[in-house]
Amino acid sequence: MGADFKMDAESKYCFPQDRTQGSINHNTKLYRCVTKWFEVMKPQFDEVGLKFFNCDPESNLNTIPYIDYGEAVDSCKLSLEHSTAGMYEGRKDGK
Repeated sequence: MGADFKMDAESKYCFPQDRTQGSINHNTKLYRCVTKWFEVMKPQFDEVGLKFFNCDPESNLNTIPYIDYGEAVDSCKLSLEHSTAGMYEGRKDGK
């Protein structure tokens, strides 16, 4: 959520950290790999309800569509209106 998936000599991390050109090149390759992994794994993620959000409109993570951060958070909220009464009691069939 919110990663930009890009690095260059002027823009490394969101915090002060020096990187060599070799490290920048390596991270750039890793970002491309992870992007491809997301694409390949999407059917499995969807099957189990695992959600990933791209909350950076300028991100290079283009396999996941951009969504506003607040909208992403809202879409993950759980309803707490359901009763948990009996949740910790044994099943009626004795198992």
